[in-house]
Amino acid sequence: MIIKFLGTSATLPLPRKNCFCPICCSKDKRDKRMRSSILVNKILIDCGPDILKQIEKYRIKPEKIKAIFITHHHLDHIAGLKKFSQLIKKQIPLYASKNAWEYFQKHFKKLNFAKYITKSNKKIKIGNLIFQAIEIIHPGIKPVFAFKILSKNKTLIYMPDWKIIPKKSVKKMIKTDILILGGSSLKRNLPWHSPIVEGIEFAKKIKAKKIYFTHIGHLTLPYKKLLEFVRKSGGKKFNIAFDGLKIKL
Repeated sequence: MIIKFLGTSATLPLPRKNCFCPICCSKDKRDKRMRSSILVNKILIDCGPDILKQIEKYRIKPEKIKAIFITHHHLDHIAGLKKFSQLIKKQIPLYASKNAWEYFQKHFKKLNFAKYITKSNKKIKIGNLIFQAIEIIHPGIKPVFAFKILSKNKTLIYMPDWKIIPKKSVKKMIKTDILILGGSSLKRNLPWHSPIVEGIEFAKKIKAKKIYFTHIGHLTLPYKKLLEFVRKSGGKKFNIAFDGLKIKL
């Protein structure tokens, strides 16, 4: 399993215009972030407004993408679908909740994808990967999925937006090999997102073997200081993802 981070920012890209905070003034390339999305082998998870820039930057051939999975239908995770669909000549599977599909049909009109409705806990096999949608809580929209991806007894959990994780969902995440979870703020408890400090405690609770924070927001720290913070708080298994990062499992 090869995981490529195409984008790692929260709702807005970083740096932001007319902002002079330490993150936006950073000269570290790892602090330049597009909206969150990952590519697992040739399967895309989320398709935000920066998808065309991501395709160009990482030299991705749209026709090589085997499928797209959507965690939820907030615009920073779906706004690139129409543009992406215009690039492909043949339909590829698009997996999203029933509510998300209703939103697509109302706001996007024509999409050149094969329609598949994602249901909680249902397993979907694509090539040598098995995808399982795990329902979590991200207030203001339903449903919201984390995706558990299995390959050769190895597991990856991708959960960019989260606030509360039901007990029955927590059980499905125990001892995952790689946990990728959102870090919109460092300590501040936002109405829609849990902070990184809570993410560290959650990762410890489920005994995740390796952790990467993504969906990095403005209320955090520049990359180097943020990496230092999570490792001091949680240990060397904690990491900060950045655009273009590639990891193998």
